[in-house]
Amino acid sequence: MCGDDKGAVWMYQATEILKKRGENFDSVPPTKVLQWPFPFHEGLGTVEESSINTVATDSQLNYLVALTDKNMVLVWKKK
Repeated sequence: MCGDDKGAVWMYQATEILKKRGENFDSVPPTKVLQWPFPFHEGLGTVEESSINTVATDSQLNYLVALTDKNMVLVWKKK
């Protein structure tokens, strides 16, 4: 998993990346991309895109946490 400067989180299948060992990783497409959720802040409105600095998940892959350059913590829960 990694974040980008538009607030998206890119998730990859690790086995696909390992197959490309020593090759160009750019040819491995993401498994899923979570787009910036545009959260709403009371009194300020919608929070625009933000750079994702750090992404982490629990060992069961049920929760994903992303930290932004706007000091926001975003949490996704797997359904």
